[in-house]
Amino acid sequence: MRYIKLDAEETKSRKGAHEYLAAKLKFQDYYGNNLDALYDCLTEVAADTSVAVPRKISEKGYLGDYGEKMLAAFCDAAEANKSLEVTII
Repeated sequence: MRYIKLDAEETKSRKGAHEYLAAKLKFQDYYGNNLDALYDCLTEVAADTSVAVPRKISEKGYLGDYGEKMLAAFCDAAEANKSLEVTII
């Protein structure tokens, strides 16, 4: 299983967060840098993967409300993809 722990400090802007996620999660070049694309790419993960996502991304000074939606995208994708495990830390 592949284990990935995300760093909240890399998620202080939408653009920066999506660039970080694309690199860290090794998404394809066609990644669209938005929540729909995040969900789509996460549901396409084929190898068993565990991702630890910091709750801090939903706080002020990070992504705020957008971070809440991002956390939901991770959780929803994990429900749809049995190869993906998401833990909110």
